[in-house]
Amino acid sequence: MAVAILAGALSTGAATADQTGTDGAAAMNTESEYVEFLEEQGSAEARETLSGFKALPAEDKSKFLNYLDDPEILTAFLDESSGDSVREDSDVPETMEARQVTKYNQDVSFVREARVSTEASMAATPSASWTNKATYSFSQKMFGVTITKFTVWVRYQATRTGYKVLKVHNSGSSLRNFNV
Repeated sequence: MAVAILAGALSTGAATADQTGTDGAAAMNTESEYVEFLEEQGSAEARETLSGFKALPAEDKSKFLNYLDDPEILTAFLDESSGDSVREDSDVPETMEARQVTKYNQDVSFVREARVSTEASMAATPSASWTNKATYSFSQKMFGVTITKFTVWVRYQATRTGYKVLKVHNSGSSLRNFNV
């Protein structure tokens, strides 16, 4: 249930990203420009993307840079992010996870992930309530390197069975975007 709510929130965020674009950033035409851009970001996520990019063979780096500037890939990514949410395959009581990968081509993929996990129990009785966290992410990867990732989450108190939400504690979102 929480995953479906989060999926809807993510598709709303995707529409916003489409409208705002990349804040006028110039396309990265060379490897050194992209490396410099990632280094200037200063975040752990940028360092992770930089490490993955640097590990690519020269031919793949060239294709990678071309993919960054391909409007068809961006459009496909945004269209896919607005699609159906990940379907729950199992009914695991403490952690439910689902992952779905859609290949754009052999080098570019879109990954949809959902997870509901129990963080704490309020009591040990059968009528106990639990604090759960539901997270939904949608990301774009090129050669296995994460370029863009939208994430939304909600922490909530629910009955032990998880079928009734008693209280929402907090929620949030994040955006990682190194597709300039």
